[in-house]
Amino acid sequence: MDGRWKMRAGIDPWMFKMKTLLGLALVFLLASFATSALAQSTRFQPSPVNSVHGMFVQSATEIWLSDTFNNFGTPSFVYDSTGKKLSALPSGEQLAGISKHPARNEYLFSDVGGSKIFWTDAQGKILNTLNVLNPWNARWTPSGKTILVVTYGGSVVRIDEMGLSQEIITGLDVPFDVAPVGEDAFWVSEQGIKGEGRVCFYSLEINSGKFEKRVCNLGHVLDNPEGLWPLSDGSVAAVDTGLGTLVKIDQNGTTTLIEQNLGVVILIQVLSGGDWVAFTNQSSVGPALVFGNSLNLR
Repeated sequence: MDGRWKMRAGIDPWMFKMKTLLGLALVFLLASFATSALAQSTRFQPSPVNSVHGMFVQSATEIWLSDTFNNFGTPSFVYDSTGKKLSALPSGEQLAGISKHPARNEYLFSDVGGSKIFWTDAQGKILNTLNVLNPWNARWTPSGKTILVVTYGGSVVRIDEMGLSQEIITGLDVPFDVAPVGEDAFWVSEQGIKGEGRVCFYSLEINSGKFEKRVCNLGHVLDNPEGLWPLSDGSVAAVDTGLGTLVKIDQNGTTTLIEQNLGVVILIQVLSGGDWVAFTNQSSVGPALVFGNSLNLR
């Protein structure tokens, strides 16, 4: 089919070529737009604190980071984003997760090396301490009366307002984080073996009185999911250390890619308006805080 055939068929070869080029250009522009839409102006800010496994964002300029593996010495302290030690806050053997009470200016710390969780007031005074074996992360449920703890040993522990604890999930495959949804449901991340990590949703079965697994991520393979953040619609934001990605997982399991190329990303916190902050232990600028925004997280 040469140019003469095109002319006989009523197709100008020059116009055919131009339309083809314009079509390819349009495809390229759409692909570029999709990539830029995914990126959403992500910004990396180098961090003097590395190997961080706990983060709490008060604001874009006030961020707490736990020195989990004692890179600044023993004991383990919390630092700000400039590397300044927050001496008013208590130390631990290996501080990991940090979270805030939903209604009060109280902060919950997990000491994975010291096998305890404790919470403080805004001035850093310890209000209570509870023994939990190797806790990675702990969060209050929305009522502020119950605490969910995920442990290095593979369990989720529920602690009521009287301080009584109950192991409600066991046998998890290297779990790291927990994200409460209401009072009787939660997401939990399992790092698993390479290429088989997962983030799963559990809720209370009324008849049995036990927490049952309802769904895990679908349509998107996870390698080593770690940090989670609960979203207002009951879904969860999750970061994958192995793949360097940020995803959103709905309660039907639908998994949406939000961001990629985040390096060895460990932690995530979603703020208002779709803003988010992540911590990566390895990127093109080394350990870093990563700032971004996504319409899917609003």
